Formats: sequence, C-alpha cells, structure tokens
Amino acid sequence: ARCLGAGVRAQDLLCRYGGEEFSIILIGMDAVRTAEVADRLRQDIEANAGASVRSSPGLTVTSSFGVSQMTGAEDAPDQMIDRADQALYAAKHGGRNRVCTWHSSISAK
Repeated sequence: ARCLGAGVRAQDLLCRYGGEEFSIILIGMDAVRTAEVADRLRQDIEANAGASVRSSPGLTVTSSFGVSQMTGAEDAPDQMIDRADQALYAAKHGGRNRVCTWHSSISAK
C-alpha cells in the first residue's frame, strides 16, 4: 500500500478492493499511459516492498495489474472494474508480475 500511495498523484484514487487487491483510479489518463504507470508501480513494488518485511530477509514481493478504462459515457464504473479484474486474472494466468490491459478478447475467454 505504501509503494502504491507514493506512486500516484494526489488527484488519483487508491483503495483496497479485497484482501490483497487494490483499485487505483487514474483520472484523465488513457489506457496506454495507465499501463505505463502500472508497470512503474509494479517495478517499484518488486524492488522495494520485500525489504520492508524485516522478518524475512531477501523477500521479493511481486504484483500483477489489470488495466481498463471507461470507454464512453454509457460505461458504468462497475463495468470498468470488471474489465480491470478480467485483465488482472489474465496477467496472473500469463505468468504473474506483469501488467495486462483489457481488450475484448480477454472477456471471451
């Protein structure tokens, strides 16, 4: 949570979405730029988060990200979250510690 909070802007929204899952709403960014931010956050977590767990020296923490964006006024926030969740599971199934951006073929799987 600390790595994520340090890596987003003041206008962005970071919240816990599940036990180990977070949701980040990046205001005014397209999917390409959002994926770039997600990858930067992923790298920061991998490089720094494990060191904060003093009881496990040498621990490496990795993360997977699913990225989606609202595609129009007809989109509802829950649709965007569902697409991001589908992309997250695609990232996990694709090898973990990666960023996956939602596209229509993901939802067909």
